Amino acid sequence: MNMREKVIGATLIITRRGKREEHTSKYEADITFNNMTSIGDVCDFIESMKKIWNVAMQAAKNYENVTDISLDLHEAVYEMTDEDAGISQLSFDRWYIRDISDICTEKGEESIYLVPDTRYTRPSRDMSIDKDVLRSMAYTMG
Repeated sequence: MNMREKVIGATLIITRRGKREEHTSKYEADITFNNMTSIGDVCDFIESMKKIWNVAMQAAKNYENVTDISLDLHEAVYEMTDEDAGISQLSFDRWYIRDISDICTEKGEESIYLVPDTRYTRPSRDMSIDKDVLRSMAYTMG
């Protein structure tokens, strides 16, 4: 019996200038959708993505202390076949921010613009994530 899994992950890395040295923080969110995914898993993923969104917004609002920021989002679909055949990757897509200017902090327009990594993702599949993180992602990811 074949089974498919969709894996979504995000990583935000921010480096800030401190009084004496730079400090780097890393935030991650990931989920695997399959027949074992629970509502609790989805809630945890949503909370982690909201944390990433909020931290990125704060970094953009206080950008004078930020020396580097990166946000990477990826989606992959795998098919599990019988034990002999193993796992096949059916698709892989990746998006990222180019720099802090891809984060809009204007009141009422807050969003993070992610460009597609054209090595994996069609150029037309750009993504904008607003405060309703999951709905924003679903618009592009489906």
